[in-house]
Amino acid sequence: MAATGAALLLAAMLLPSERLRSETTVQQRLYIWQSSWQMLVDHPLVGVGLDNFLYYYPRYMLPQAHDEPNMSHPHNLILDFWLSTGILGLIAFAWLQVTFWRRSRHALGLGAEAGLLAAGLAASMAEMLLHGLIDNSFFLIDLAFFFWLTYGLMAAVVAVPAARAGTEGR
Repeated sequence: MAATGAALLLAAMLLPSERLRSETTVQQRLYIWQSSWQMLVDHPLVGVGLDNFLYYYPRYMLPQAHDEPNMSHPHNLILDFWLSTGILGLIAFAWLQVTFWRRSRHALGLGAEAGLLAAGLAASMAEMLLHGLIDNSFFLIDLAFFFWLTYGLMAAVVAVPAARAGTEGR
């Protein structure tokens, strides 16, 4: 853990952080989120549809956000799911998260190997969720692929010991 902490500290010192500390970046996110919320107020049940944020955003864009008029997503996982797939899509995503984290908790008790794999997969999902609070995290082909790979591997970590237990009794 100490080595991981040292590596993260070193990376934080070496990586350019101007963008992370930029008031402009933070303010732009706030503008996008305000515009996205207004979209949700107008389209609460079905959202605006997959990949349609770019076309709706100019109608909702705040005047202060004129520097970046071509936003393709709301830079927030919850807003993105709700606007892209509607309230049912957001509920489905929440259900997937509940099942993932339940499996994760179960897998942590299945022994050292399964526990380590589950911990790594849980860290991957946690990173996806955290990153999704400020940027895109699902609705790109590579990000969706890694989400489903992580989700499926966690399901397999839980299923394999159960399958082995079922065949050992025969």
